[in-house]
Amino acid sequence: MAAAPGAARRHPRRFISSVPDADRVYQAALAAGAVSLRSPVDQPYGDREASVRDLAGNHWYIATHQEGSHVPEGSPP
Repeated sequence: MAAAPGAARRHPRRFISSVPDADRVYQAALAAGAVSLRSPVDQPYGDREASVRDLAGNHWYIATHQEGSHVPEGSPP
């Protein structure tokens, strides 16, 4: 079904945001009306990550690097 003439089409985007405190930013996003897609969780590669969908439909991936390296152990430098 075609959109009505003059109707705005939404083009949601995906964003990756590296922040000092993923938990704080996640909670602030929820307080501002975002919907949780994934609660904060520690990943094996050292990041703490969460994701939300904002009121415009955009997906935000929020991460804080806590420890370790993103390069797998044993990889060439």
